[in-house]
Amino acid sequence: DRSRSAQPQQAPRSSAPRQPPTMVVISLFVKADLENVARVEFPSQWSVVVQQTNGDERREVIIDPDNEEEITGSRGTCNFKLKWPGAKKESYLNVIKEPKGGQTFLGGDRAGDYVAVVAFDCRGLEPVEWNIKDGSFRVVSEGGKTFDDVTFEEEDWYDYDDDAEQSVGITNLDFKFERS
Repeated sequence: DRSRSAQPQQAPRSSAPRQPPTMVVISLFVKADLENVARVEFPSQWSVVVQQTNGDERREVIIDPDNEEEITGSRGTCNFKLKWPGAKKESYLNVIKEPKGGQTFLGGDRAGDYVAVVAFDCRGLEPVEWNIKDGSFRVVSEGGKTFDDVTFEEEDWYDYDDDAEQSVGITNLDFKFERS
């Protein structure tokens, strides 16, 4: 029958379960100009703005890598989850503490280059802004002095290492998010 062969053929149904969409890994890259600073260590929690992957809605959130939440309808866990208005499923992410090709601190030898310092394994949302003014950093001078609770409310940071008798500073701190 001619009309029968003109109809599109349907693919046979597979008995294999449907696979969920793959997660997207987004890394936070940071660079800065360091003056007599050996390393900058980042806050343990990340204050970021996340955006719905297929939408315009954004939210300011705190992501704690030590937080563990169950993903509804799954045996898995995540570090952060939320449900966008009108969405059928939760969006969530996990923190990758040591990103591929990166390091967990900003150091003098690579400070002028963008360095991946954390990555986020995301589904349904993506980090789009880092609230650098939220959080306290630890800075270690080249002389070995540790400065705790450093903030970037004034964008740049300066102090003095009495033991080494030299000024220390962090300027031109910049960041970007990139898909890995």
